[in-house]
Formats: sequence, C-alpha cells, structure tokens
Amino acid sequence: MHLLMQNGLIKLGVLQDVMVLACYLAAICHDFEHPGVNNDFLIKTGNRKALMYNDISPLENHHVSASFMVAADKRQANIFQGMSEEDRGTLRASMIDLILGTDMKKHFGLLSRFQGDQEQQHRLKVSPLMDRNEASGMTKSQVGFFEIVALPLFTGYTQLVPDAKPLLDAVMSNYQHWHAGAKE
Repeated sequence: MHLLMQNGLIKLGVLQDVMVLACYLAAICHDFEHPGVNNDFLIKTGNRKALMYNDISPLENHHVSASFMVAADKRQANIFQGMSEEDRGTLRASMIDLILGTDMKKHFGLLSRFQGDQEQQHRLKVSPLMDRNEASGMTKSQVGFFEIVALPLFTGYTQLVPDAKPLLDAVMSNYQHWHAGAKE
C-alpha cells in the first residue's frame, strides 16, 4: 500500500490528507482479528460473524467494526481524536469502503471496471473474469491468483500511474518464482 501511495496517488496529488490517512489505516486494519479461515467457511459453518453480518463479507465487516471498537474503547487508540466532524466522517466512511473492498468476491467487479468495460466499449470479446455481468470462480493456486488477480490489477494500475512500473516488475518477479515452482 505504501508503495502504491508514494509512487502514484500521493505523487499525483489526487488525495486529501484525510484520504491518505484512511488508506494507511485501512491497510493496517484490513485483517484485524482474522481467524485464519475465509468467508465461505464462516458462512457454511454458521459462524457468529456470518450471522452478525448476514453472510455479507463477514470477515471484512468484522475487521472494520473491531478496529473502530478498539478506537472507541481505548483513548490512546482513538484515531478520530482532534478531527473535525467532516474529516471524521470522511475517514470512517473511507476506511469502511476500503476494508470492505478487500473481499475477493468484490475484486472482480472492481477489476472489470478497468478492463471489461473498456473491452466492451471497443467491441472486443470480454476476457474471462472481466465481465461484471457473469459470476466466475477463481483458482486457489498461487499461479492462478497471479494470473487472474495480481497481474491484471497491477498492469491496469501501472497504465493509470506509469511511475508504479517497479511494483508491476516486483509482482511479475513473484509470479515467475511461483510459476517455476509449479513446474517442478
């Protein structure tokens, strides 16, 4: 997150300070109290978090809720202290959006906005997993994750923010490492 921010959004000056803070805090809190299982497991087992959040992104909802509870219960952790009401509202709403956006089921809709819509506009065949109107599964292997999620995401981001090319290079290096290991 730090590299994305420093090499892109902050450098371009497109974010207010409160949004920069929201991005960093969301990065810190996005897996707070993670139990080590995924949303589907929580839903299938009837876990209290799934029940509490009506099977809608139970992990992500818990991460953000529990983070705000710590801020409310511990004075030294109150991230809102000294902020204006407007900044408090912006920070809270932004953190909620950012953390809820880490649910991988939502990832494909976001990614489709970068590519799928553009492919449709150019009357091209929409790539697999890029059509927001079709539900698709995702491979569980690391190689599949890179091919389906990481590489398209960082490629799209680098097209928007060319200074982020070193990040794409690092992702490609990791992909090549996993791909070589999968062949062994």
